[in-house]
Amino acid sequence: MYQDVIQGVPDYREFLLVDELNESSMELARRHPGVVDLFEIGLSTRGEPIYALRVGSGRLRAVLIGFPHPNEPIGSLTIEYLSRRLAEDEELRRELGFTWYFIKAADIDGARLNEGWFKGGYDNIRHMLNFYRTPGYRQVEWTFPVEYKTLRWNKPSPETRAVMNLIESARPSLVYSLHNSAFGGVYFYVSEPCPSLYPRLQGLAGLEGLPLHLGEPEAPYMKRLDGAVFQLPPMSEIYDFYERHGTEDPAALIVSLPQAEVASAASLQYHLAPVQPIYP
Repeated sequence: MYQDVIQGVPDYREFLLVDELNESSMELARRHPGVVDLFEIGLSTRGEPIYALRVGSGRLRAVLIGFPHPNEPIGSLTIEYLSRRLAEDEELRRELGFTWYFIKAADIDGARLNEGWFKGGYDNIRHMLNFYRTPGYRQVEWTFPVEYKTLRWNKPSPETRAVMNLIESARPSLVYSLHNSAFGGVYFYVSEPCPSLYPRLQGLAGLEGLPLHLGEPEAPYMKRLDGAVFQLPPMSEIYDFYERHGTEDPAALIVSLPQAEVASAASLQYHLAPVQPIYP
């Protein structure tokens, strides 16, 4: 069944604009009442609604996040396909056993600023002229609240608050943030060791003829678990690494580094109201 799901991915030749993603979500909710809900989870920095889809009603719950970085649009197409496939395929929903929550565009403002290179075939110059990357202190994954030793961060961006809102409401057993890299081979992060999962992840790249990244991790405090599989460290391990290697105040260094994104779920402290559906 899963091989069939992968083979069913359309041959996408361009990326969808934010308006197209929203329109597609609304249409999916209209076509599949009782299976698909669309609801607002928050507002962006510029005041634009950020939407989430809920598909199915399985015992387990999963949250998938598209556009965690606004220059990484591939995850939005993953969600575009998977949400539709799940809505249409009752057997697949039953086999997987999840209630699925999809955010097609978490950094919606930043995604709009990249739209100049989403259409018309890839062009290096157009890409560079229309490229935007949100600064670290405002990024979706990098501004979750965290407290550890001298580290105190409690300035989540509006987009981060929206994601927090969904997590608080859904209480998921799985959160998957859909990044993509511009160059190099494929690699994966997991929150804890799971050896039976590694060959399956590695095999996904092979299905598409993509090379694996078999070198070192992105940072020295990250553990290599297997070829192209790394463990995402909690913030406490990052802090302790810098402290162990002589950094006077690791907190001052961490808040200026992109690695602040890896604050563990156990470090998050927040409370938000439950979300309300737009299309029941």
